[in-house]
Amino acid sequence: MKNQCESKQLFYALCLLLTAFSSYAQNDVKWHVYEMDKLSSNESVVYVDTPTISGETYVTNSASTLQASKSDRMLFVVEGMCTATVKSETMDLKTGDVVFLKADDTIKFSGSLKTMLWTSKSTKTNHRDKTGKFSKEEIEAERDASENVWNSFIDTSTMVAGLYMLPKSLNGDNTLTHIFDEINYVVNGSAKFKMNNTIVDVRPGSIMWVKRGVGHYFYDLSDDFDVFILFETINMDHDH
Repeated sequence: MKNQCESKQLFYALCLLLTAFSSYAQNDVKWHVYEMDKLSSNESVVYVDTPTISGETYVTNSASTLQASKSDRMLFVVEGMCTATVKSETMDLKTGDVVFLKADDTIKFSGSLKTMLWTSKSTKTNHRDKTGKFSKEEIEAERDASENVWNSFIDTSTMVAGLYMLPKSLNGDNTLTHIFDEINYVVNGSAKFKMNNTIVDVRPGSIMWVKRGVGHYFYDLSDDFDVFILFETINMDHDH
């Protein structure tokens, strides 16, 4: 009996050690890079899920319903066209449009879309914010061929999201280091993306999750470069 108890204690201690090691290894990860064309195109796939932020592909059909959530979300239309309904309001969606989806709002789709669904897990929900659509044309309206433009068209208590537009003529930006986590999604152009001392090639469809504290920047642009970015506000001194 004594040997059995000692064996169990040793087993539990080993499990705790492995759990602690796994948590440490997970916390030590500073970034991930994914490619949209390597993710499933027929079903939803979660590719990032951390305590602050998550990202997934979400595929609709002719009668899909995205149920309400505890967190605010951003939905980016990667491909397709359809009508969506939130409460009694309808919106026409097409490739390049973005929806800020308020926590507790359910959205119903009447057609097929391939989307990117990002969630900031911040609990700083402000009930004055409302679900709303931003068209591709509105989002890109602030483009300026003479400078890098950050258009943060979503600026709420739970997330800051926008389109970062970098002209090829300027060939990139400078090192940025944030105190909050972020997800990036390249929609136009190709470039090199440096994170600390790691350099990766990114192109349309590249998805980059970057942890707070990691210096990063884009350079060596092949063309005018556009990237959607979402920042969580759990670690941000941001109140809207």
